[in-house]
Amino acid sequence: MDQPTSTDTHDDSPVTNSGSSRGWRVLRRVIALTLVLALLGLALTSQFRSEVETGTEARLPEAPSRQQAPPAATVEVPDPASEDEPAEPTPATVRPPLRPTPSLTSGDGTFNRDDFVGRWVLNDSIRRDVTINADGSATMDVDLDFVSSLFYGSEMTLTIYWQLTGDVITHTLLSGEPKKNVDKLVKDFGNKRSYRVISIDDEAMVLEDYNVDSPERHRWVKMPDPSDSQTRVDEAAR
Repeated sequence: MDQPTSTDTHDDSPVTNSGSSRGWRVLRRVIALTLVLALLGLALTSQFRSEVETGTEARLPEAPSRQQAPPAATVEVPDPASEDEPAEPTPATVRPPLRPTPSLTSGDGTFNRDDFVGRWVLNDSIRRDVTINADGSATMDVDLDFVSSLFYGSEMTLTIYWQLTGDVITHTLLSGEPKKNVDKLVKDFGNKRSYRVISIDDEAMVLEDYNVDSPERHRWVKMPDPSDSQTRVDEAAR
């Protein structure tokens, strides 16, 4: 009988042996690299602990600031030596005194009635020419502007009674021409106006609206008296 032939399963082919040796070499390199990294980590950890023990602090780099901090205020310390010396005074600005407005008043601060007697002219948008008499009567010629003339006519003549109380002069309208226009004027504005006397002299008087919300000032110019001019001529002829 024929003997059974045994089959050997061991493969001694050079290809298998070469692959196994190559795998062992790669594994050994990986193990060696892992050991090197572990040793390096231990060394860095040891150095960091040593720096902490010796008082050296590990500092991280500061992040750049978005907004620059304002510079610190500089405080000036006065020199003690300079405090002993008095500072030179700053020369004051000298302004010329205001020129007072001349006015004729009595000793108690009130105005003299005789100072108002005469002819006075107020020449603004509405021209007024008034002659004031010592007995309290007055006559005023009025030339109205274009707008006013549409309502009251271009001209009118007024008869007025005037009185002086302290520094307030009051004009009371008694009558006037043309009567129709004067009546309309009285209906719209009343028949009485008062003014505070600011100043009065031989050349002008300044009156301010009295007892109104927005007072205005009016400068009346005094006209020369014809009788005074004639008197001067007669005196010069003598």
